Amino acid sequence: GTDGGLPKQSLALSVTANGEVVVIPKEATEGLFEPNFETMVLLTPGDPSDRALLFMSNSDGAGAYVVFWAFAKGRYVSRTVFGLD
Repeated sequence: GTDGGLPKQSLALSVTANGEVVVIPKEATEGLFEPNFETMVLLTPGDPSDRALLFMSNSDGAGAYVVFWAFAKGRYVSRTVFGLD
């Protein structure tokens, strides 16, 4: 939510690699407030089936942040969040 309020929406991701659904744990999308889907970018250096990064820039009104989800060999690897205060 904005400035301590309740979230207006939740975030769920669905990703496929080589026609297979990649399982993304619930924890990978929790705690991300005010997602801005217009900023979502898929980065695929080299072969996309080998590795990829999904990037999104968001803001909760009090501060901005970016989030990266990493994928390798068709599997979810990790999430990293950076505050931009």
